[in-house]
Amino acid sequence: MDTFLRRTRAWRQRIAAARGAPAFTATGREGVILFTLAALQFIAIVDFMIVMPLGPQLLDDLGIDARRFSWVVSAYTLTAGLAGFLAAPWLDRVPRRPVYLFLSIGMLAGTVACGLATSFPLLLAARSATGGFGGVHGGLALAIVADVFPPERRGRATGTLMLAFAVASVVGVPLGIALGTRIGWQAPFFALTALGLPLVGLAAWSLPPLDAHVDDARRHPLARDLPP
Repeated sequence: MDTFLRRTRAWRQRIAAARGAPAFTATGREGVILFTLAALQFIAIVDFMIVMPLGPQLLDDLGIDARRFSWVVSAYTLTAGLAGFLAAPWLDRVPRRPVYLFLSIGMLAGTVACGLATSFPLLLAARSATGGFGGVHGGLALAIVADVFPPERRGRATGTLMLAFAVASVVGVPLGIALGTRIGWQAPFFALTALGLPLVGLAAWSLPPLDAHVDDARRHPLARDLPP
C-alpha cells in the first residue's frame, strides 16, 4: 500500500510539473506560502477595520466632520467592490504570482499613504486606492490556495487563511488602537506597512508562477465570450 501511495504521489507531481502547477511538500514550501498569504490577509483586514476605532482622533486631527468621516470609512468598500467587478473577467487570464505581488505592493502603498495623509482629500484618496488593491487581493489569495494545495489539504489551508479574519479582529485591531492612542493615529498604518514589506519579499520568493490556468481558461468554451 505504501508503495502504491508513493507512486501515486510521484505521478501526480510529474503531471503537475508538466502543466506548470506547483508540486510542493506539505511541510516545506506549502507552509511558507500559507503563512505568507495568511499574514498579508491579516494586514489587509486590520487595515480595513482600523479606521472606525480611530475615528475620534481623525476627526480632531484633520478637522473633518462626521459626514466626511463616513466617506473615509466607506471609500475602501466602494473601491474594493468596483475593483473586484472590473478585475473579475481578467484574473483567470493572467499568471497569479505577478498579479498578487502587484496587488500586495499597491495595498501597502495605499496603507502608508493613509498614514501620510494630512487632509480629508488626501486621506479619502489613500483609502480609495487601498480598497482598490485590497479588495481584489483577498479573492486572489483564495485562488492561489486552490492552485497550490491538493484537494486533501485544500480545506485545511483555506480554513487557515480564513483564520486571518478572526486574528485581525481579536488581536490586530486592539493592537492598532493601542498604537494609535499612544503614538498617533498614523502609527497603525506605518506598522502595517513595515510588517507587510518583508512578507511581499517572502511571497516573491516562495510563490511559483501559477500560470497553468491561463491556457485552460483560453481553451474553455466560456473564454470565447471574454474580450480579447
